[in-house]
Amino acid sequence: MPPPCTPEYVQVAAGLPDNSALEVVGGKLKLGKLGKAEEPRLMPPFRRLLNGMLPKVDFPELLMKVAELTVMPESFTHISGTNSGMADFTTSLCAVLLSEACNVGLTPVIKPNVPALTRGRLVQVDQGYFRAENIFSELRDPTRWAVG
Repeated sequence: MPPPCTPEYVQVAAGLPDNSALEVVGGKLKLGKLGKAEEPRLMPPFRRLLNGMLPKVDFPELLMKVAELTVMPESFTHISGTNSGMADFTTSLCAVLLSEACNVGLTPVIKPNVPALTRGRLVQVDQGYFRAENIFSELRDPTRWAVG
């Protein structure tokens, strides 16, 4: 037995034949493209106001400062379970975190003349240290991030 039709369902179904943005093709609904929505009149001044309130922050610099003030880098253990002994590990880790957070891949953060930012080093950190268990260990205990 089919489910009972609500008045809203009946109203929508009755309007389908006259809807020019919709057609049934092969038993499936095909919707037409929506046009561009006009920006509300108050949006440009609101955007300027909001942008004026936001601090001018260099994201990589902020990430490095958070890493410096917290124990975040220590939580990223190697897949083998050991801590990193590599020089400038925090720089490499922050570069990988930045590339992942911005979904841009490693290429934008690679600097061949900086040992901590070479492709090989970043791939090594990405594959060996950037794991869900390391990320979630920080989220489970936010008190470890307390700045003292």
